[in-house]
Amino acid sequence: MDNNYIIIGKTFKPHGLKGNLQMHLYSEDVDYSEVYINDQQLIIEDLNILQDNKSIIKFKNLDKIEDIEHLCKNNVYIKKAKLPNNELYWDELISMQIYTPNGDLVATVSAVHDFGAGLVLETELDCMFSWEQVEKFDKTTKTITLKDNKLY
Repeated sequence: MDNNYIIIGKTFKPHGLKGNLQMHLYSEDVDYSEVYINDQQLIIEDLNILQDNKSIIKFKNLDKIEDIEHLCKNNVYIKKAKLPNNELYWDELISMQIYTPNGDLVATVSAVHDFGAGLVLETELDCMFSWEQVEKFDKTTKTITLKDNKLY
């Protein structure tokens, strides 16, 4: 998928015989009517959120297990244009540069992980990330400016 899309989850295996699919969501805020898997646009007919961001999803006109088997074990995308502008998404953090208040470059984000205790920004420093550390965040310039001179 190109940069106009963002991953919101991953499919796993069929759930039953009527076209339902197990999926893990990467977001708690789910208000989507369509998603993309393998460049195929799919209209969501039903989505049941279970525990731990696991869900059962049903797509319109896919009513048999044979209809969805090719969708298993794939990333699920939505168009970035459908996302609210006032929210931050993990893929936007990747390649952001982190600066001290003095303007010194501290690190560049290469990946983002969440193991349950908070975001971990993978940089050459491998540090925990907390919004309390941030003085300024700029999506346009892809920069994060810290309140003080260190990451935790």
